[in-house]
Amino acid sequence: MISDDELKTTLKEDLNLKRLEAKRLEAERLEKAERIDKEYQAACIKNGYSITSFCNRSEDDQKLARGRIYPEMKCEKPSHNYAFFADKQRVENSPEWRRLLAVYQFNPNRRFHSENRITHTIDVQNVAERIGRSLGLDQESRDMTAAICAAHDIGHMPFGHAGEAAAQEMLGDQKTWTHDAAGLRVITKWSIRAFSYKGLNLTHGVLEGLSKRYWEYEALPVLPTDEPMAVLKPGNYKHNKAASLQVVKKIAQEEKEKKQVTDADIAGWINTGLVNDIKDMEESSARYFHKLWELPNSFLQTLIHRGKPKSVENIPLTRGVINQIVGTAPLYLTKRSPIEGQLAAISDWIAFTATDIEDGVLSGKIKLEKLIEVFPVAGQCKEAADEDIEQYEADVTKSIRKLHPEKTEEHSRAVCKSLATSIKARLMEDVILQTKENILAVQKELKEHNADYVRDLKFKDGRPLVSFSQDMEKSVEKLQKDFASIFRETDEQQKEMVKQTIRDIVEDQAKPKEKRRLSVGKFWQERFDAIRNKNVNPDADSLKKEEYKTPEEKQSALVELACRYLTCTAGDDMILGHIKAHHRDMWEKYYPPNYAPVPDTYVAGATDLTFGRPEMVGLYTRKAG
Repeated sequence: MISDDELKTTLKEDLNLKRLEAKRLEAERLEKAERIDKEYQAACIKNGYSITSFCNRSEDDQKLARGRIYPEMKCEKPSHNYAFFADKQRVENSPEWRRLLAVYQFNPNRRFHSENRITHTIDVQNVAERIGRSLGLDQESRDMTAAICAAHDIGHMPFGHAGEAAAQEMLGDQKTWTHDAAGLRVITKWSIRAFSYKGLNLTHGVLEGLSKRYWEYEALPVLPTDEPMAVLKPGNYKHNKAASLQVVKKIAQEEKEKKQVTDADIAGWINTGLVNDIKDMEESSARYFHKLWELPNSFLQTLIHRGKPKSVENIPLTRGVINQIVGTAPLYLTKRSPIEGQLAAISDWIAFTATDIEDGVLSGKIKLEKLIEVFPVAGQCKEAADEDIEQYEADVTKSIRKLHPEKTEEHSRAVCKSLATSIKARLMEDVILQTKENILAVQKELKEHNADYVRDLKFKDGRPLVSFSQDMEKSVEKLQKDFASIFRETDEQQKEMVKQTIRDIVEDQAKPKEKRRLSVGKFWQERFDAIRNKNVNPDADSLKKEEYKTPEEKQSALVELACRYLTCTAGDDMILGHIKAHHRDMWEKYYPPNYAPVPDTYVAGATDLTFGRPEMVGLYTRKAG
């Protein structure tokens, strides 16, 4: 039988072997990074800035990227010539962006500082700036990337993706609701910045990055008839493939009955048109494949009417019209983003991965041992730092415990933060190294075509120019799937609370004015009244006022407006305060008696959540009498 001393010696030897192996792998990684960095620096010196920088685009492409959809009056123009920096300012000065301070990444448990959507956005910008500098991108490229990062989450509802799922369930299969599409509506239609146009009127370069980021869109299938796009828009393609295919088959069958097409024609439409690449979508990463009807109609209408007054007569969104605009300037929707959009997208991926790890571990939802098992990078970071941690525990922890004899929250936070920081650094280094390799592999083509070539460029598995290594991408995707299962219960609770709030708003708006218990503010009340009393939505997803002919259409419009109201005005606190005040049974079902994640002012119903715009927002209980 092995003695305790022998066991300790064996374990110590195993630990030393693991550390030696970790050091060897780290040395190999650093050696490879140094070699590629030298090659990349030589290429940058030869070409000035990185060959993917904005300054190396053609003059026409630069001019187009700096352009805006609507001409602006002098009083509406920025006071400087930094177009992409001005876009960042416009986004960050909008009330829709600033209310993200109350929308949390994980959940609004104030026991620890959980990341909200604004601090996440700042984190994404910092990651993008770090990678952009390492790649040698010029200032305009980095400004454009920062503007895309600033606006990428502006369409999130309270509770983020859980709220998004709630909106989609309330709207059903005939309409779509994603935070990406809602964000495009905010910046092109809903936000109020100027007199002569709706939205923020961002530059084409930033709009291209926001509308695509790391994916591309497929053109609509060419059918004999040229029906409006709504005929082919039963729901979000990613979540409703069967319904989408059913509509195509229905249209094809109608054409067959008119004896205008054959079975072979129908098979051709289905195989090469709408459902093209379904197998690839299922077998590869779905983040690179999206469908055009995930874009809001108002966004496509904006492209059609680019540079014309907002009062211009509406043009029906037929397949023919859409196919004329989607593959061309200014947004090239059927191609990938230039490097700025791709960089913003992968920076988002890095930032929320590190944040999910930190918030998950601190909340107790994720055990460190399980994290290391699922995500090997965490284990590598821990192994590489083990010796430092031992020294830390021997010296620093003793000093802390003299002041705080019990295990301190500060100590736990510091250890977790250090791990999350190490993981984030490793992810950034992986992207920098892989992207430099990718650029060096195609530098000749990039010199000739730059942005145009980046838009068309695809590496293995459909990955774009800015990407993780294959092993790292698989590892991060596996981690995110595990997170989804861990957080599913919390997401379901939050989704039900958002759905209940939407129901309450719609039901309250159906009552006479004197019997309503909730106030949404004058700005929003005018819009609810227009739908309820006049059967008209002045802010419909088109350029014309939309009229509702049936009670079902009117009800759907009210639900959609309630979703827009929450997207533009509400944070997690508003939903929690409403549920605690008006649905005590639901509150007590989800939270313990002493749980207080929201200030009492929201619960009391005596105030509204205005964010400095009392005429625009606020869901609160009317005072008695």
